[in-house]
Amino acid sequence: VLPDIYIHSMSSCFDACPASSTAEVEAVFLEEFGKHPTELFETFDAAPIASASLAQVHRATLVGGKQLAVKVQHRPLQRTVPYEIAGIDLLLRCVRWLQPAFGFRWLVDEVKENLPKELDFRMEAQNASRCQEIIIAGGLDGAIVVPKTHESLTTRRILVMDFEEGQSLSSTAVAMQGE
Repeated sequence: VLPDIYIHSMSSCFDACPASSTAEVEAVFLEEFGKHPTELFETFDAAPIASASLAQVHRATLVGGKQLAVKVQHRPLQRTVPYEIAGIDLLLRCVRWLQPAFGFRWLVDEVKENLPKELDFRMEAQNASRCQEIIIAGGLDGAIVVPKTHESLTTRRILVMDFEEGQSLSSTAVAMQGE
């Protein structure tokens, strides 16, 4: 769909986000549960298997061996997001003042409304459950996998779901490029 140069250039964006430190991850667990991850899971891998702009994912297991993916929000986000939204608002106001025809004020409104929803992983868990219902109703169960979420271990900043093997978007794009 995209030219090769775009796929190659953008693929590093998917895999190059910085990870939070082990201390930061443990602090999020203490703030959300009052416990360290090793108190909630039989095993918890301190090194993330993936990191993105809002969170990173760790592997863990429950007693009995159930493999999990644990998505942990980067700790500073709760503090920095309001300032980032204000910065976007200020920037767009300045651009609007310089270029009155610039009509992107809606962008600030969208970010103000939707970013807090993106930062609430309980909502993501609800959306995953709803997607699973739609997939089953559409007869696609088995063709599309939505990992089961674990509500008792999911909070505003931590999302726990069954671990599913897969490929990163960047490796899929590179593989498709060769076809």
